[in-house]
Amino acid sequence: MSAPRGAVVAVHGRTQDPEFIRGVVDRLAIGSSLTVIAPAAEGRSWYPKPFLAPMEENQPFLDAALDRVDACVEEALAAGVPLERIVLLGFSQGACLLTHSALTRPRRYAAVIAFTGGFIGPIGTSIPRPAGLEGMPFAFATHTDDPWVPLSRTLESIAVAGSAGASARLLVEPGGVHEVTDAAIRLADEVLAPLFP
Repeated sequence: MSAPRGAVVAVHGRTQDPEFIRGVVDRLAIGSSLTVIAPAAEGRSWYPKPFLAPMEENQPFLDAALDRVDACVEEALAAGVPLERIVLLGFSQGACLLTHSALTRPRRYAAVIAFTGGFIGPIGTSIPRPAGLEGMPFAFATHTDDPWVPLSRTLESIAVAGSAGASARLLVEPGGVHEVTDAAIRLADEVLAPLFP
């Protein structure tokens, strides 16, 4: 039996569940052709405090959540999907978790799709430049006045990815709606289409 065409590790946000993020993947043009690995957070939250809180306030939950992401990637690899055909995709708290994972535990994935996210840590946190991300696509979609993830942190995340040679794209829509819009889905489709022709 042949290996799957590709896989997506899809991570939901706070108060959500795997079915929500599976619904987001279903909206992608190639969603139906990818194996979806969508873990569930205990209590519907990957870590207890806001993502801008001091790091120690989200431990040991944050490290456990990052380990969970790694385990999902290993599950895809065990199913025969090579790393370069694994997509990380998340929304809100899930997008923050995956962005943080991609930048602090870097591996050469097919792409990282962050719907309203950025790396984790208080204002002023500095993320060392990761290695091995040259040319790797990142796509960030957010709003100017999102109530949970400030645009400034998304821009900082793009800067870190770019410093490592990643290819980062950004969609910023006006307003403060906290959802995955059709425009955000189109951005993800544009990024993924060349990777899964």
